[in-house]
Amino acid sequence: MRPPRQQSGIALTIVLWVITLLSVVATNFAYSMRTETNITRNNMERTRARHLAEAGVRAAVWALSHPDAEARWRSDGQSRRLAIGGGVVEVSVRREAGLIDLNKASPAIIEGLLQVFEVDPDRRDQLVNAIQDWRDKDDLRRVNGAEDREYIAAGRDQGAKDAPFDAVSELQTVLGMTPELFRKLEPFLTVHAGSARIDTGAAPLEVLLAQPGIDAAGAQTLLAQRDGAAARTAAGGVVRITARAAGPGGSGFSLRAVVRIKPGRQIGVSVLEWAERA
Repeated sequence: MRPPRQQSGIALTIVLWVITLLSVVATNFAYSMRTETNITRNNMERTRARHLAEAGVRAAVWALSHPDAEARWRSDGQSRRLAIGGGVVEVSVRREAGLIDLNKASPAIIEGLLQVFEVDPDRRDQLVNAIQDWRDKDDLRRVNGAEDREYIAAGRDQGAKDAPFDAVSELQTVLGMTPELFRKLEPFLTVHAGSARIDTGAAPLEVLLAQPGIDAAGAQTLLAQRDGAAARTAAGGVVRITARAAGPGGSGFSLRAVVRIKPGRQIGVSVLEWAERA
């Protein structure tokens, strides 16, 4: 039989180990709860920011359809800030006709946009011809272009589409296009304008500079004339609405919607593209 003092020591050691174990468990539980709380709060803020962005898109659709021309928003890319539900939404609207239509644009316009981003002449020529080979119906390769044989030689699973672009994102699959260059070009391209003609009243600086005969000074003059004019947007049409929302907690969310608006007593809206990013 162990002496009482030795038994007390063993008991004390056990108690200390139990206390230590409970402390570890309590600490882990507190950390877990704090993590879950943060995740829940972030998700709630992100959801709130998303709803704010959606509200910004709806506000733009309503403002573009307003029967009063003076109250109607301009659609030349001008940004405006809206305070909604304790958050802030930055909304911009641009007519798709102010962008370069991948299916309709002339080779000169495409080359001009590539030149704006300082793509070297040989690569510009290759990309312009590869884009045309992608969107045309035949399988005849242009000089420096790319049809099925070139895609197969490059290790691709499929060749040229030989049909119009369904989305700007398809440009990433054109031979010679890189992710870095695509990210630069993408904001200035569309497949919804339906015309090779550029609406200079809605075109961003980069698109203006891409047009033959318009230099930097001429582009700035066009922008200045637009800013100084009181021109209003015609009701309806195909527009690109970008809404960036910031919630009280700092969470952000952006939406980009391309919509066709048909004004009238009952506003008709067709969503052609919808992209979102937290």
